[in-house]
Amino acid sequence: MLGARRGAASQLLFLSLVALGLPLLAGGRGGIGVFAGPTVGFLLGWVLVALVVGVLTWRKGAPYRVWFGVLANAIGGIVVLYPLGILGMVATADLSWQAALLANVPFLVGDALKVVAAAFIAKGVHASYPGLLPWNAAWSAGARAEAQAQQRQSRLPTGDQSASS
Repeated sequence: MLGARRGAASQLLFLSLVALGLPLLAGGRGGIGVFAGPTVGFLLGWVLVALVVGVLTWRKGAPYRVWFGVLANAIGGIVVLYPLGILGMVATADLSWQAALLANVPFLVGDALKVVAAAFIAKGVHASYPGLLPWNAAWSAGARAEAQAQQRQSRLPTGDQSASS
């Protein structure tokens, strides 16, 4: 929704606020010390994830499709983020690769649900703000015109407004 650059910038801002000591992380954690802990790979990975998901979504273009949103979110939020998080755990927590991987398995189901939820939320946002993505050139002109007509129709006031004046 923010796009690749703004999404990555938002995560950099968030991490900067955490580094300054704001208790924005789970459990009210904050401060520069969290970047020396076992979650450092996940924290820093958020910037790359926002960039990857933003680029994938932008390149696909409008209309936003939930199936592609799930795919883009899974690539960014699981395929990109988990290796970075596991690398951070191995580097800072004195864990083997296998132990770090096994420590993350319980989170996969919840993260998969969040991948799907984020795609449906994004669908709603893109339906409300149709200009967020460029139109996909591969999409037919007829389908595009039909979607634009539906968007205009959905913005018309309901009921007879002139009768109440």
